[in-house]
Amino acid sequence: MKPTILNLTPEDFGYDTALWTCDLLAEWLSQRYGVAVIGATVNHHLHRLDLTNQKPNYVAREQEAADVELFVKEKFLKIQSFAGKLGADTGFEDEAAVDLRDHSGKTWDERGVRPDVYVTGQRGRINILSVVTAQGTLACAPSICHAETPVDVEQNVILQIRQGAG
Repeated sequence: MKPTILNLTPEDFGYDTALWTCDLLAEWLSQRYGVAVIGATVNHHLHRLDLTNQKPNYVAREQEAADVELFVKEKFLKIQSFAGKLGADTGFEDEAAVDLRDHSGKTWDERGVRPDVYVTGQRGRINILSVVTAQGTLACAPSICHAETPVDVEQNVILQIRQGAG
């Protein structure tokens, strides 16, 4: 059971969640092996396997580490240089969204190891885009949009920065 918990998710078995719970594991054991146990029994055995219930790291399946490194080491430096030539400011942009998946709950992993749970990295529905510049200017823009169309939101934030709104 330990390799299943550490290497697979309930989604691999047709469940609509990426997180293992004791009750779900009890159901899985019943369906897969015909073993009838309750969640409390599973909990006991998981602790004996030195597994603990932990909040996981959510890792976007769509994100490529090499692309992130290329952006940080090459592209961003060019953006900063270009902004400096224009007398412009660069800023940190972040977006909060009502995600397609609920990112709450816990799952199991070895003691002291925070599990990675791979989920969709797509965002959607209501987004709040914010930018903080190096000078400390903050601008926020709420928008009802899909991840495929954030350009209008970004243009709104840029406009707010130019107008000095915060």
